[in-house]
Amino acid sequence: MRTALSIEWVKFRRSMVGKLATALAVFATPLFSLGMVAVARSGSFKGPNAEKFAPLREGTLNQAHVQTAGRILPVVIVIASGFVAAWLFGREYSDRTIGAMFALPISLRSIGLAKVLIAATWSTLCVVTSTSLTVAGSALLDHNGMSAEVWHQTGVVLGGSIIMGLLGLPFGWVAVATRGYLGGVGAIIGVTAISQILASLGVGPWVPYVGPALWAGAGGSNAASGIGPLHLASAVLAAGVGAAAAISRISRTQLE
Repeated sequence: MRTALSIEWVKFRRSMVGKLATALAVFATPLFSLGMVAVARSGSFKGPNAEKFAPLREGTLNQAHVQTAGRILPVVIVIASGFVAAWLFGREYSDRTIGAMFALPISLRSIGLAKVLIAATWSTLCVVTSTSLTVAGSALLDHNGMSAEVWHQTGVVLGGSIIMGLLGLPFGWVAVATRGYLGGVGAIIGVTAISQILASLGVGPWVPYVGPALWAGAGGSNAASGIGPLHLASAVLAAGVGAAAAISRISRTQLE
């Protein structure tokens, strides 16, 4: 297992996909959270544009930063982790390296498990780092406003975003099923669109790709209050089933 992890980590660490996805997952949230709140509170926008930024002017500065992060991070991380999972599993087919895997003294199941562990660990670390940078930046701007409420909301954003990151794993199964990472990319787009439609119909809490994001604050405080343990548990279950399916599918790969 250690050998499989080492091989897959080297592939991911050296890839452009890994570098770009990491930059997006880590820096997008703190930059946009702090920047958008600063713009909203600067009074630069008038008319219709001012109304769009109105929610960012509510509460204390630190509350606004964390609440904005809750709207951004869950969406960013599920897309980034989906791309990573699709690439990790699909590259073997798209780059035609799947044949070489049969020559390794490692089972395909171990390789699949290594891919899942790397993707899950990577997404979790990205969420922790991105959240930490956002909170650190917010504290530098106003350390007196870091109340218990702000820290509680930070924990919620962290938990919801970690779950959303794990929901990127099922796209690895799509990549194997379609024998290439482009299939996984297409699935990300499709799932994102369908999830938004279902959320608009009022069933968002029970949609795995919506519930954790709502809990983190993507839909505002009212939507977050409607998310319970069962909604979150169903999302975690979906991530686990998707990850297991990806491992199972790649372990049954046959050369054509």
